[in-house]
Amino acid sequence: MKLSQHDPSIDQRMTLGRRTLSRGVARGRLGAFALAAWTGGCAHIPAIRAQHITSRTAVHVQNRWLSLRLSHPPSVAAAQPLILFVTGDGGWHGKDLDAFDHLITWGYPVVGMSAPDYLDHLGDGALQLPAERLARDLAEIVDTGRSQLGLSATTPVLLLGVSRGADLVVVAAAQRSLRSSVIGVLAVGLTKEEEYVRRPRRRRRPASNLDQPSGNVEVGLLAHPYAALQRVTAPVCVIQSTNDEYVTAADARRLFGPDSRSRRLQAIEARNHSFSDARDALYEAVKQSLLWVASHNASPGQVRP
Repeated sequence: MKLSQHDPSIDQRMTLGRRTLSRGVARGRLGAFALAAWTGGCAHIPAIRAQHITSRTAVHVQNRWLSLRLSHPPSVAAAQPLILFVTGDGGWHGKDLDAFDHLITWGYPVVGMSAPDYLDHLGDGALQLPAERLARDLAEIVDTGRSQLGLSATTPVLLLGVSRGADLVVVAAAQRSLRSSVIGVLAVGLTKEEEYVRRPRRRRRPASNLDQPSGNVEVGLLAHPYAALQRVTAPVCVIQSTNDEYVTAADARRLFGPDSRSRRLQAIEARNHSFSDARDALYEAVKQSLLWVASHNASPGQVRP
């Protein structure tokens, strides 16, 4: 799909492919800015939730403040990873908030971000960002989560994303700058392309064309998460609905390929992309997949067969 130049005068909204996101900065995001104003990005607002402490903070990415949610379990085992959770387009509402709550009850330290909040932070009205920039931003969020949760700077990280969040964590995990600390990736509802992240393609233009510069030029293309999976060196698990409107589990299998010791795809019988009639089955699959991914003892960044 062709991406047109961003025009902020048209209600500051854009529609790309399957989903629509607001681009307005003042779209109910005042909490993040208030946090930044109060504490310069180190806000910590605790709440007790069944002996688990949740809090919020903010991180400076894309030249703006991004609100994050944190979960502090009562105790953290030495080998327990930090989970970076990225929502789908619904943000901190409904099913994605419920998924975050499940991670809390399972006892993981978690730092979570809203995908639409993050994509509202693209600098200079840009429609896309480079994959490497996405990876650096997630690395910054991971560092903030470690610091705010009192974890070691070497605490391993497990990336978990839902829908668009799944696209983002997979593409980011394929970049060199994030590989060193990631021990696993769990993608729920992975789609075929991520329109907010570009991948470069080098194309030769003939020197005889005086209207264009000769040599290699970069042309922005939509990122393909399933292709990016081939460059992820950590264990990967994809959970897909049999009736996903974007990529069915059967299509996902063809794109993903066969399972291996460190890669697997799990299909769940569900009516749609959001697993609306199979949430219990989804949560059980996520819980077991997190244990499976974390059970691999190879060092972060090590290539696995």
